[in-house]
Amino acid sequence: MEPEQPRTVEQIRGLVSWIGPGRKLTQTGKVTLADARALVTLLETGDTIDPAHFDLHEINQQLRTLD
Repeated sequence: MEPEQPRTVEQIRGLVSWIGPGRKLTQTGKVTLADARALVTLLETGDTIDPAHFDLHEINQQLRTLD
């Protein structure tokens, strides 16, 4: 990784690497809660995932707003 790359680039690379050849989704097409928690740690977003409000759309929106 180049030293001056923005954090967003690092997070995108981490996400792509994590996805690899593919990940299992729920029946409704969402990432699993366990995978979402792993992504928060991997990407160092600091998000707290509330299982009652877990929504892949929200995570996607948060990923788009990272600096």
